[in-house]
Amino acid sequence: MMLEIFRYCCGFLFLLLVFNPFLLKADTPLDLTDLSLEDLMKIPVYGASKFDQKITDAPASVTIVTADDIQKFGYRTLADLLRSVRGINVSYDRNYSYAGLRGFSSTGDYNSRFLVQIDGHRINENIYNQALIGTEFILDIDLIDKVEIIRGSGASLYGSNAFFGVINIVTKNSSKFGQPQIAGAYGSYDSFKGRLSYGRQFESGLELALSGTDYYSKGQNLYYSEFDNSTTPGGISSNSDGDKSGTLFGRMKYGPLTLESAWVSRDKTLPTGAYGTDFNNPNTFTVDKSWYLDLKYHQTVYKNTEITARLFFDEYQYDGHYSYAGRINKDTALGQALGSELIVSRPFFDGEHRLTAGAEFVDNLAQNQKNEDLDPYALNLDSTETSQKWAFFTQDEYQATTWLRINAGLCLDHSANFGSLVNPRLAFIIQPEEKTTVKLIYGTALRPPNAYELYYEDGVTSKRPLHLDPEKNTTYEAILEQRFFSNYRASAGVFSYDIVDMIRQVNDPETNLSIFQNSGEITAEGFELELEGVWPAGLRGNIGYTFQDATDKSTGEAPANSPQHIGKVNLIVPLFSDAWSLGTNLQYLSPRKTNDSSSTDEVWLINMTLLAKNIQPGLTLSLSGYNLLNQKYKDPVGLEFRQTGIEQDGITFLLKMVLSY
Repeated sequence: MMLEIFRYCCGFLFLLLVFNPFLLKADTPLDLTDLSLEDLMKIPVYGASKFDQKITDAPASVTIVTADDIQKFGYRTLADLLRSVRGINVSYDRNYSYAGLRGFSSTGDYNSRFLVQIDGHRINENIYNQALIGTEFILDIDLIDKVEIIRGSGASLYGSNAFFGVINIVTKNSSKFGQPQIAGAYGSYDSFKGRLSYGRQFESGLELALSGTDYYSKGQNLYYSEFDNSTTPGGISSNSDGDKSGTLFGRMKYGPLTLESAWVSRDKTLPTGAYGTDFNNPNTFTVDKSWYLDLKYHQTVYKNTEITARLFFDEYQYDGHYSYAGRINKDTALGQALGSELIVSRPFFDGEHRLTAGAEFVDNLAQNQKNEDLDPYALNLDSTETSQKWAFFTQDEYQATTWLRINAGLCLDHSANFGSLVNPRLAFIIQPEEKTTVKLIYGTALRPPNAYELYYEDGVTSKRPLHLDPEKNTTYEAILEQRFFSNYRASAGVFSYDIVDMIRQVNDPETNLSIFQNSGEITAEGFELELEGVWPAGLRGNIGYTFQDATDKSTGEAPANSPQHIGKVNLIVPLFSDAWSLGTNLQYLSPRKTNDSSSTDEVWLINMTLLAKNIQPGLTLSLSGYNLLNQKYKDPVGLEFRQTGIEQDGITFLLKMVLSY
C-alpha cells in the first residue's frame, strides 16, 4: 500500500514537472522575482572553495536549502533538513542524530566525518569531533538563511572532518530577524518551543542580531521487546524520553568586523537501556553544552583581494549520568580550543586565475575525559590531554579556456601525534555551452583518530586501543548538470570511494569490551539523479534518487546502516493566494543491515506542512504533519545497545505561530 502511494506521488510530481499547468496558462503573469531557476542558480556557494561562486563553478555536487524551504517544509532541526536532501540518510538512537552519505553511516560514529560550520566557524568539537545536528544543535533552525550541502571530500580546504562532505550554514542578516519577532510552537508528545529574536541595522552602520530559544518535549512511552522479560515485564520505557534544550545567538557587525557567539544546553533522558544501564530509569540522561565566540574581519582591498581573518574560542561540555542497579556512573568530557585563521583570495592575470591561500592554528587547551562511579566512589578514567595543530591550504581556480575551468587544491594538516597529513583535490569543470556543466573530481581525505577514540577507557564498557592510524578516503566523481526549458534543471552523477584503515568500534573477544581499531576497508560505487522544476506563482519541486553499493571488504557484505536505494521528493504547491502553500516531502530508504547482520524494513515517509504566511500583518501560521502514514520503522544502532534497531516516531504534528513587529 505504501509503495503504491509513494509511486503515485512520484508519478504525480513527474507529470507536474513535465506538463506543468501553469505553463499552459497564457494569462498567468511570469513573476520569477524570488523563485526563478536562474535566481536560485545565482545563490552563491561559499563552502566549496572558501569564496563565493556559482553552483555551476563549484568543484563539487552542491545542494542549497534556503530559509524559504525551511519555513515551507516545516523543518524542525538541522537533522530534519538533511533528511530531505538527495543521497543523505539520517538515523536517530533516541539521544543523538547521525547523518550518512553515499552508503556510509557507521553506527557509533558521532558525525565526525562531516564538517559543519556556521558563518565559517567550525562547530565540530575537539573530543569526539562530532557535529550535533538534532535538538542538541547550537542554532535555532529558523535563524538560518541558507544551508550548503557540499558532497565529497573537502579536506583540501578544511582538513580532517571534511571526510565525506561539508555542511556550511549561513545565518540571516539583521534585517531578516524582525524588530522583534516572537515564535511559539506546540506539538505531539507535549512538545513546546518558544523563540524571541531581535535584529536591527542602525544609521551608524552597526548591525545587531539577538535570539533565544527554549524547547521542551515530554517524550513518549516506548516498547522494546528486548527488555520484555521477567526482570522488566512489559518492556515499556515510560517517562524516560524527555528532551529539553535552550539556545542563544548573538551577532554584532560594524564595517568589516563581526563578533558572533552561540550557546546551547540540551538535556536528554535515555529510554533505551544503552550501555547496559537500568531499563526504564529516568536517572540515565546526558547533558551537552557548547558555546563559541568568533571575531571575524572580512574586507575587499587592493585589486579585488579578499582578506578574512578570525580569532575564535570554543568550549564543549558533556555530562552523562548512567544508572547501573541504582548506582550512578558519571561520564564527563570538557573540550576547549583557541584558534585563529587567515584566508586571502585574489584574482590574477585578468581573472584567468583565482588563487586562494590560508592558514589555521588551533590550540586544544583541554581534551579532558573522566569516568567515575558514585556511592561508593571509584575513579575509572581521568584523561587530561592537550594538543596543537596547524594547517596550510592553497587552491588555484584556473580558467584554462572559455569552456574549461581547473580547480586544484592542497591542504597540509599537521599535529604532534600524527605528523603532517596531505590532502589534495583536483577538479575539471567543463562547460561546452551555457546550460551544460560537466565536473570531474578527484580528492582524498585523511582523518586522524579523535581524543575519544584514542584515550577513552572506563573498564566498564570500553577499552583503550594500543595504536590507531589515520583513516584515508579516496574519492572519484563525475557530474553532469543540465538546464533546459528555462525552468528545469537535471543532474546526474557517478561516484566511488575507497576507505582504508577504517576506524570503528568492535568488541574485544578477550574482555568483551568495546575498542576502537583500524578495521578493514570499505568501498562504494553509485550514482545520483535529480530533476528540479521552478514555475510562476511559487510552484516548485524536485525528485532525487541515489543508488549506492557499499561493501565492507572484511565481510564482503554491505556495512551496517547503509541503504542501497534512497529516494527523495520535495514539492511546494501554492494554495488560494500567495500567502498559502502546501509543502510535501516524501522519503524512501531501502532496508539497512544491522550489527547482527539482520536488516531493518524499508522506510516510506510522507511529511506535509500547510503554511499561511502573513495572513495578518506580521502573522504567520503553519501546521506540519510528519510520518503521516504512521509507519513503524527502526534505525540501526551501535554495539552499545541491546537492540539492533531503535523504533522511530510515528505520526506527529506541530502547530507553529510567528509574529513579527
